[in-house]
Amino acid sequence: MNNLTIIDNQLLPIYQNERQEHLVNSRDLYNFVGSKQQFTDWIKNRLDKWGFIENQDYIVFHNFMKNPEGGRPTIEYILTLDTAKEIAMVENNEKGRQARRYFIEVEKRYKQDISLLS
Repeated sequence: MNNLTIIDNQLLPIYQNERQEHLVNSRDLYNFVGSKQQFTDWIKNRLDKWGFIENQDYIVFHNFMKNPEGGRPTIEYILTLDTAKEIAMVENNEKGRQARRYFIEVEKRYKQDISLLS
């Protein structure tokens, strides 16, 4: 997640890249909504079931963190804000609804800030 800046961190971190796109780390969303599934199963099921498209709705990268005990790198999924909103909505629980409302509010504030600058 190089070249990303946190633009909001009240409920979950929301990042902005150099193209001004708003992004969410899927692990942050997963932890927030409290799914009982393993992360990898959870994210793959959501992406497949709802037809999200790699490099359009999300990007995937390998996180080569230094681990003194070795092990494989983790696979990270970075979601567009719209994708994160949809995934939060289909969780069908209070945490999912809370995350979705938060994403919508952040987007509204950002659009309002941009219009004030224009």
